[in-house]
Amino acid sequence: MNAPANDDVIVLCNGDISIWTESDSTLHIKCVTEFGDPVELNADELRELCDALRVLAHRIA
Repeated sequence: MNAPANDDVIVLCNGDISIWTESDSTLHIKCVTEFGDPVELNADELRELCDALRVLAHRIA
């Protein structure tokens, strides 16, 4: 599944992580490198991901 092409997608880690909501009721996370590997996060990147998840969680709450 690809992220929708709009401003509602939050992109992190140089495009390796995409987060978006659909119909304001579900949250989607695409988390994979361009080579199909899992994404590794350092502490700062993890905090950024958590902040983004909080923002989107409020949209679907």
